Amino acid sequence: MPNGEPPHLIAQTEGYIQRLDPARVPNAANVVPEFMAKSGGFGVPASYSLVGIAWNTRVVRREPTAWEDLWRAEYRGQVGIPRASSNLGLAVLAIAAKVLGGTEDNLAPAFERLAALRPVVGRSPTQLMQLLEREEIGIAPIWNNDAAGAAARGQPIRFVQPAPGPVSLLSFMSQITGTRHPDLAQEWMNEILSPEYQQHAANAPYFFGPTVRGVAVPDAARAYTPSTPAEVARLQSVDWAKIAPVRGRILEQFDRTFGG
Repeated sequence: MPNGEPPHLIAQTEGYIQRLDPARVPNAANVVPEFMAKSGGFGVPASYSLVGIAWNTRVVRREPTAWEDLWRAEYRGQVGIPRASSNLGLAVLAIAAKVLGGTEDNLAPAFERLAALRPVVGRSPTQLMQLLEREEIGIAPIWNNDAAGAAARGQPIRFVQPAPGPVSLLSFMSQITGTRHPDLAQEWMNEILSPEYQQHAANAPYFFGPTVRGVAVPDAARAYTPSTPAEVARLQSVDWAKIAPVRGRILEQFDRTFGG
């Protein structure tokens, strides 16, 4: 079963995935320890995606370099944001709160400052990307994978990993409780952590961040994925244990604030 970080937490508490048996998944020993710790002992971190800033070069001339650049006066009226119904939207609220002095427990700075932008809201990450491609907006927080795909199609889209760092969201693979084929599930998880699979997933057209130590990021992915230890160290994370339980309340506040 594949799960992003928020549903992975729910899966643990509701008991429909199983704890990892490291002896049956030996490649788990090669996973970056910080990524493995986020699994909570359930399944394996298969890959990660990034939330950074993308912009349309036909609309925005000056390249952003930091999250706070979204509030540059020259971008006013050109900013799009994702609805909080998606993990992308929740991650944007969390990182905005942090760079503006808040936390996952205090998203008020993010709501206040984002509302001041009067942004265009994309109801899904896909719609937000379409708005950027159609030049209805000029700049927006976007998944690295989506920005890379648009650029590969010839769209004038560029992507930056903004200071203090892009937000990483892990994807886990886990054994489902009660499976009739635990050996196959464990073999599959082990193969996902092989250097061969990790390098394949890091390359075009996927651009997933490798979770295994020693896997080199291909040249084609370096604009979209951290490729050095220093870049990996800059990755920002979200404390989903604080966000996930109040997700519904956050979405209600988002829709009230931005006219859902």
